[in-house]
Amino acid sequence: PPQIQSNADACEAAEATKLLTDANLDVWRQYASSRDHVPEDGPHVDAASTIVRNREALVKDTAKRMEFEERHVDEALRKLTATLLTGATTTHDDDVRQLAEFLDDRMCVPRDMGAMSAARIKILGQ
Repeated sequence: PPQIQSNADACEAAEATKLLTDANLDVWRQYASSRDHVPEDGPHVDAASTIVRNREALVKDTAKRMEFEERHVDEALRKLTATLLTGATTTHDDDVRQLAEFLDDRMCVPRDMGAMSAARIKILGQ
């Protein structure tokens, strides 16, 4: 059946996609060049590295809130990280999509990660 999306959801998705343009990658590279801790490869690499750095806390929080076993969450985080590192903007893996959607809802921009990096996760959760 077709997916029915609200106007707000459609606008949010369009905004997230807009953050992935080549022009914004140039902005990303400028941003990253002045910060030692930010990878220049792109926001998808930054999102993946943030997940890896915070893996233990993410596994515990996600397992508790989503009522999944920690090993299941850890596996999904690994798949999400691998998907991000490929630069993909879609996934057919329901676990990855569901986890990305959950992280998008839980994440605070800019406290947890920057807008462009968070947009990479948002896109995979749609």
